[in-house]
Amino acid sequence: MAIGGKSWSIGFGVLLVASTAALSQDVPARCVNLRAVVMELTKKTDYATELGEELDQKHWRKLSAQHTDEALVATFRAATGEAETRVGALTGVSHADFRRLVFDRAKSMLIEQLKRDPALRPDLRDQMAERLARVRLYTVAQYIDAMVAYDLKRGYSSPEPTLRANAYRRYMASCGRNGLSPNAFYDEADGIPFVVACAGLLLEPHDYGGSRQDVLDAAIFTIGHELGHAIDSSSYPQAYSEMAGCFRTITGSTRVWDPGISDEISADHWGATVLAEALRTRPGGPPAPEEVAKVIAYASNAMSDEWADDSPHPPAVFRVNQAIARHPALNQLLRCPDPGLPNPTCTLRGIAPEGWRH
Repeated sequence: MAIGGKSWSIGFGVLLVASTAALSQDVPARCVNLRAVVMELTKKTDYATELGEELDQKHWRKLSAQHTDEALVATFRAATGEAETRVGALTGVSHADFRRLVFDRAKSMLIEQLKRDPALRPDLRDQMAERLARVRLYTVAQYIDAMVAYDLKRGYSSPEPTLRANAYRRYMASCGRNGLSPNAFYDEADGIPFVVACAGLLLEPHDYGGSRQDVLDAAIFTIGHELGHAIDSSSYPQAYSEMAGCFRTITGSTRVWDPGISDEISADHWGATVLAEALRTRPGGPPAPEEVAKVIAYASNAMSDEWADDSPHPPAVFRVNQAIARHPALNQLLRCPDPGLPNPTCTLRGIAPEGWRH
């Protein structure tokens, strides 16, 4: 991964310089390097850190170093349960709100987009839409129960408390021990695809001072991304053949579409798709371009600028400046020049032509 990352970073550097040089000096900075613009925003509060420290003190520091699996499970359940309750109170977004206004809405948007996307064959659209419709939203407790049941079905012989403790450890890898990482993840168990949202996903945009609507819209990008993994390039490679060729061309790297990396890029495409639709259909109309950039910041500022050896996620500068800002619908909301050469974007049709709006 390190070799591939280095090779691709060089290719992207050429892309960024070419695009920047090709744009007029009158073009807003958000249209040249959105990642740099959004990183200038600073948090107004740090409830994520404060709440994490409080939960550590209240729950985790009481756990003995020689704890049993039962004690670990009880501590984890208490800490994550309190985190969800506290974050809901701070943000004004309950789990029911999240399901209806973020998860169900994102899934509906993606299915409708698939049904009308001319870049996909009708039979492929139907297959992808059917798979998306099957994805469920799991709470932490539902996730743990599902993983334990799946492990038992696969014949694992460990006692149930051990299986439950192991399931919590898997959750911790994505969400942190209190569930406060600004993240979500997609997985499958026993043939059932699902998404789990960490409580910290809502707290991140709130700490930046975002409104309740900003919190919902920032979260919808992440959930759209995770739903996108149900239909990503590993599951439906034929749907992304033109997009793959486009990214290889504009980055000058064949490794940009290696397995794992391509899954994240294709998932970012769907995250950007639902974010654009959520912003376009906001009550009262689409926000101003500067506000669009802020919501993108809330959704992306926790992304890493480094390419870790154990992660398939591309660097944030690529994800924000290419997959998000160059998405034709978001590009329009940001009021940037139309995507196309020499300001390229990659869609399911390949390189977007000048003046084409998706």
